[in-house]
Amino acid sequence: MTVKEKRVWVYCNEINGTIYKDAFSHRYDVSFFNQEGDFISSLSSVKIPDMIILEANDNNAFTLQKIKPVLEAIPSILVSDSDDLEFIHFCYEVGVSEIFVKPTPQNLLRAKIKRLLYPEFNSYKKSNLERRFDELSLTIKEIKILRALLGSPTKRLHRADLVKSIWGGLTVHHKTLDVHIYNLRKKLIGTEFTIISEGSGQFSVRVSYNSISQQAI
Repeated sequence: MTVKEKRVWVYCNEINGTIYKDAFSHRYDVSFFNQEGDFISSLSSVKIPDMIILEANDNNAFTLQKIKPVLEAIPSILVSDSDDLEFIHFCYEVGVSEIFVKPTPQNLLRAKIKRLLYPEFNSYKKSNLERRFDELSLTIKEIKILRALLGSPTKRLHRADLVKSIWGGLTVHHKTLDVHIYNLRKKLIGTEFTIISEGSGQFSVRVSYNSISQQAI
């Protein structure tokens, strides 16, 4: 896929749409939305883009929650005029990849877009383990779960430690971790990794062959 064929959807008001258009529309296939209903229905009814960029603040939390499956599936950049810490934590929890607080330097935005759309450009900096995560198409939360288990000396952690490692001090629904682990275990079928539920809230990971160096882990 060439640069121009990468599809980027931007959800913002009409005035700011001009700013984004000047910044990168000549490089990518960009579609603009300024109505929330049109944006959400398009995400539901047609092939999703390669990336979404959206302007939002803490008043748009419900909108972000509604498109959480998309945010977890593709790269996304959120531009906000709010630097409220709780809102920033929430955005990362629902799957936003990068967050900018206005005003956003255009060159920084361009660089972030390229890095998110073309992770292979940065693969030379990645460890063998990180490249393996890319091959398995793991979400950010799934990577954090697997990395936390692999990083434990016993390759075993209690669910409370996993929640703290992934969401910090945020309060999450007690089933949230279970959903992420369920999806992760499906992706790991047939791979060298196996996540095991050992009871009493304990989870462990088993690596079936030594293809990942201890240094990479």
